[in-house]
Amino acid sequence: MYAKKSSPPRNLRWPAYSLAALLFLAACAHVAVQDMGSGRHALVAVSSSGGYYGSHEEAFELASDYCSKYRQAAVIEKFDDQPGVGAQGQHTSRLEFSCVPPRTLHF
Repeated sequence: MYAKKSSPPRNLRWPAYSLAALLFLAACAHVAVQDMGSGRHALVAVSSSGGYYGSHEEAFELASDYCSKYRQAAVIEKFDDQPGVGAQGQHTSRLEFSCVPPRTLHF
């Protein structure tokens, strides 16, 4: 009939769990935001699609996420794009930004 399925040996389970945990942590990698003083910050974003628009969008999303931790909004000051593309066709942009209190509507 059918052969009984066996589970992997115990000595192979821990490496598999460790690999899964490592991949999970890599997916949640922290983006390094540089403090440039006077309330200004900078970060580098890489996008594999969308050209410079894609890397600009990625950079702005990362800046917005960073500022939202402090209940503030990101204001773009400057983009610096690296010319050309990376080895896998990715575009890289450096964003300088500041975090400001969000605008509120007063009626």
